[in-house]
Amino acid sequence: MSVLEKLNKPRHHYFQLLKIHFAFFLLLYIPCRGQKKNPDIVNFNTDSGLPQNSVKDIKFDKAGYCWLATEMGIVRFDGKTFNIQSSSDIPGLRSERIQRMATDPKGNLYAEAGDMQTLLVIQKSRNTAPMPVLIKNERKHISTTGYLVLSPRLDSLKKALQNPAKLPGQIEIHSPTNGDIYVYHENELYYVQKDKLLQIGIKTRSDHKSQEACLGNSYLIQLWKNNEAKIWENGTAIDAVTKIQGDIENNADYLAGKYKLLWCENGTFVYSGKKLYRISFEPKQLIAREVFSEVDIPNLTCIYYYPQYQKYYLGSSTKGLYVLTLPLFNYPNIPNEITTQSFYSQVRTQDGRIFSKDGLFSRNGTSVFLPLKSEDGVANYINQNDQLYYEQNFVLKKYDLKTRRSMTILNLKSRLRSIFPHHSDLIFCTTNSVGQLAADTVKFWHKLPANVKAVSLSVLNENSFLLTTESGLKWYNLSQKIIYKSILDSLQIRAIYQDKGRLWIASYGKGVYLYEKGKLYPIPPGAQKSLKIVHAFIDDGLGYFWLPTNNGLFKVSKADLIAYAHGKTDHVYFYILTKENGLNTNEFNGGCDPAYLWMKDSMLSLPSIDGLVWFYPNKIRPAYPDKKIYIDRLLINNKISEITSGQISVSPDFFGLSLNVSCPFFGNPQNIHLEYQIFSLSDIWNTVPENGEIKLSRIPPGNYKIIVRRLSGKAGNNHETLEMKLEVKPWFYNTWWFYLLLLAGFGIVTHLIVRRRLNVLRKESKELEQLVTARTKELSAAVEELAQSESALLRSTRVKDKVITMVLHDLRSPISFLGTISNYLVVNHKLIDADTLSQKLGELQSGAQALRIFTEQFFTWATSQHEDFKISIKTIILQELFNEISGLYTDIVNNRGNQLIIPETNLTCQSDYQILTLIIRNLIDNANKNTRNGTVSIHTISDDNSITIAVSDTGSGLSETQINYFTDENRVPGNDGIGSMLILKMLKKIGGRLDIETSGHGSTFSVTLYHHLRPDTGVQAD
Repeated sequence: MSVLEKLNKPRHHYFQLLKIHFAFFLLLYIPCRGQKKNPDIVNFNTDSGLPQNSVKDIKFDKAGYCWLATEMGIVRFDGKTFNIQSSSDIPGLRSERIQRMATDPKGNLYAEAGDMQTLLVIQKSRNTAPMPVLIKNERKHISTTGYLVLSPRLDSLKKALQNPAKLPGQIEIHSPTNGDIYVYHENELYYVQKDKLLQIGIKTRSDHKSQEACLGNSYLIQLWKNNEAKIWENGTAIDAVTKIQGDIENNADYLAGKYKLLWCENGTFVYSGKKLYRISFEPKQLIAREVFSEVDIPNLTCIYYYPQYQKYYLGSSTKGLYVLTLPLFNYPNIPNEITTQSFYSQVRTQDGRIFSKDGLFSRNGTSVFLPLKSEDGVANYINQNDQLYYEQNFVLKKYDLKTRRSMTILNLKSRLRSIFPHHSDLIFCTTNSVGQLAADTVKFWHKLPANVKAVSLSVLNENSFLLTTESGLKWYNLSQKIIYKSILDSLQIRAIYQDKGRLWIASYGKGVYLYEKGKLYPIPPGAQKSLKIVHAFIDDGLGYFWLPTNNGLFKVSKADLIAYAHGKTDHVYFYILTKENGLNTNEFNGGCDPAYLWMKDSMLSLPSIDGLVWFYPNKIRPAYPDKKIYIDRLLINNKISEITSGQISVSPDFFGLSLNVSCPFFGNPQNIHLEYQIFSLSDIWNTVPENGEIKLSRIPPGNYKIIVRRLSGKAGNNHETLEMKLEVKPWFYNTWWFYLLLLAGFGIVTHLIVRRRLNVLRKESKELEQLVTARTKELSAAVEELAQSESALLRSTRVKDKVITMVLHDLRSPISFLGTISNYLVVNHKLIDADTLSQKLGELQSGAQALRIFTEQFFTWATSQHEDFKISIKTIILQELFNEISGLYTDIVNNRGNQLIIPETNLTCQSDYQILTLIIRNLIDNANKNTRNGTVSIHTISDDNSITIAVSDTGSGLSETQINYFTDENRVPGNDGIGSMLILKMLKKIGGRLDIETSGHGSTFSVTLYHHLRPDTGVQAD
């Protein structure tokens, strides 16, 4: 039976009680493992990339880079890599040895190299990282401590003090912020201020040389061994100050003169006996406060303190660069009886101590071991009377810290997961049940469904609780003892947090979710999916969550998480604290209740696998990356290329482009995330490699933009970006001027082709126009001719109809006459006498002859109407023609009592015999018809060009109307025959002319024929 179990018995013996009290008193002195106090130290040397291990000075420039003065060049450090600049990189630099560095009031950084050369760190272009260049060093003095000095009076003083036989480094210059200048040379101190130069008498010691440094804005401090000190202001000593007070006063090494006085822009320090002290001048006294101890920096030369990162950069002349980070976290001592350092649930006592895992931890770092055997417990509760409820081997127990008594409450039969007050009772939850205690007595105890394994229980409202389980988050009604709602059933729930209607949910291995208004929103898993397991949501009351995980401690803005869940941003910045920041381990513990503990002074205690972690969240100033991104180097086809503008141009045949970027950052490397995108080529953001090198190759010609970004960590997740235009020049055949040339050539060729084509078209158009005009004329003529033909055909048809009517009419009379005569002769041929018979036969003959002549005339006229009618021109002996006519018409003429007179002629003519005969016969026939008891005569007249045949009669003559009617070619023939129409038609055929002369004593029809004229129709000559 244990001592504590004996105390729980009803028997109370005074002696036994004394033994217990004495045992507890002894517990206060149990040996413990120590609390972590010293800073984290990182040493950089030649193995890390330094050119050699002598660091003589440390400065930071305006861009945020750290610069180191070494014996083999000036080195730029961005927190990850070292960039070495030596005489091979800096034109004109004669020596690799960099003695010291200083900044001017504007922050420009200068360095002093061997041979009295001066370097200035500058940016050659807006986007390039700063690099050192050689400048003229006239009137620029690099101070030993303090700032760059520009003073003509100092020039004169240095020239007067310099001894060619001694090294120039023996002259020390100290220049505080206010512009005062102190010069130390061979135990003499000089004060320089504008137009004033004073030599200050100082105490000298043969056994120990003083050390000087600037202090604050306007002071110079001098130190000797035995803690002798002097402080100067405006060239005057402050006599009231003779030593440094504070933590350093009892440092034996310091008193023995084994110290190093150091200065940087952010403070003045003394390093002695493996301890660093910060010196400050407060009213009438110098105060030294210890910064850290037990840090051995051999051959310390220089220091730089960076408040933002809580880091100290220390240079050694033999060991390189040391970077010391002050611890942000404390670890209470762990009693040696606690063999494992993995902690879980914690509770706070009324006096401010913390109980966890059988340990009672005081804020001063000491601890007490309580043999409660609660190491495996993950849930605890302590009430206002310091009565502790805990689990021991599945048994719920209560221990009174005041009386040191323990009692058994209940056999739980499974792991206790949660226990907390609810009104005046206690609610407890095990892996498979939920119960309620009233005055340590079970009020009810309800078993959960078999498939539900609880992780923790928390209050939602009066009767409802949130039950985190290995199969989702469930809503549990205490009065009804039922689960009425469940989400994320496929996930094991690790932790939850209720926040103004929102429910933050952490799963085990599957990330974080926000549950709001019935909807689930996934939260980004962080870099390298570090947030797969979150042990708790810790609200600091300042708008941030602190998230302990298996991969470090994260800080994130709640507003950014909500914005991400609602789709208002695509990125969330998670600030991480790891072993880099002083944690013993990156792995925290969870799955316990409570999973964290706030102390009254806002200290936060977290369980981890390596003890309890104590820190003040509101005192941690996150070292967010806040510097610009710079281009460090550009290689095109493996050759360094200078960047002078915001654009990079490469030829189309380039095979490789390497762009090195850097962003000075000296915090946790996991808190800076650089991404790049090649805009216009891809919309994907890629992680910049650790060495900062972005490689591109074989990009098609075009205009692009290289964008490098990082999250700033500030509100709204703003990005800091570097943009560099990239032009991949096109091949000559893809250039605009080539296109213009092609266009111009195409235009010229097109112009020539078009011009030639236009000329051809104009020619063809002209020819076509001429052809159309000709064809139009022909067509017009044809149309006109057709119209005329149509009109002529119409007239011809009418004429033919008329002629047929006339012919039938004309034929009826002679035929009737012939019928009458022949009928008379048939009937009376026996009765009539010879004379009458002869007369009747003569009449019959005349009628038949007239009918024959009429038939021949009509036939000739009908023949002339055909298109294929041809005339035959030949020589005609007119006398033969006249004789033929005479034989034909003599009797006919005589029957009308007329006489035909034809004089002899020997004339000939060229004409168509049949047509000419037809014309003469018609003229004789007309003359005979118009004459009675008269004469009809034919006579001829000839000249050189023509011959005229005139037919005259002695009839009554013709009227003007008759002549016009006779000579009208277009008239429609009437009942008076077709003779006149036939004459005119036939004359036209043989090219003759008809003239008519008339009087009251007769008419003359003259036909004139021309020897050399040809007729107007087709002629068939002999």
